[in-house]
Amino acid sequence: MRVLFKIKAMTLLLSIGLLRASSEGSSHSEASWLDSWILPDPGIFLWTIVTFLIVLLILKVKAWGPLVAALENREKQVENSLKAAEKAIEEAEKVSSDYEQSIKDAQVKSQKIISDSKVAAEKVKAEIEKTAAEKAESMLENAKIQITTEKENAIKDIRDIAIDLSIDIAAKVIEKNIDSEENRRLVEEAMNNIGKS
Repeated sequence: MRVLFKIKAMTLLLSIGLLRASSEGSSHSEASWLDSWILPDPGIFLWTIVTFLIVLLILKVKAWGPLVAALENREKQVENSLKAAEKAIEEAEKVSSDYEQSIKDAQVKSQKIISDSKVAAEKVKAEIEKTAAEKAESMLENAKIQITTEKENAIKDIRDIAIDLSIDIAAKVIEKNIDSEENRRLVEEAMNNIGKS
């Protein structure tokens, strides 16, 4: 701020000096104002160049250094901001790719878990079916054995009854040695007793 104020003040003072010098030079010259613009006065031209060089020197010493330093600082800030933005973008892309990779990994794991669950379920199903088939086969064998046993017991009981009846009939036939009609009636009576037993 101070440097700019000093530069403005110096420029104003030099401009006032130039105006005085030009007004003094124009009073000595008899030419019109148009000629003064086309053909400059060598004294004024010389003082203008000297003034310009002095102002340039002052600007270089007082203002140019701080301006260049401010511009360089600003340039560094912009570069740092751009680098920070690029770094943030790279980190965001890395995080995004990591996130996408973790999603893919999770999907692969879930598919594996699902397939493993299906395989396990199929194994359990096969084991249950095998166990059920074995139990059914065992129950069927037990039922066949039981039926066979009951059948054999029933046949044995029938034989025992038939033998007992035959013995009873034979005993009655022997006791009453009667005619064939009587024998026939006794056999029919024994058969009726078999149906009741």
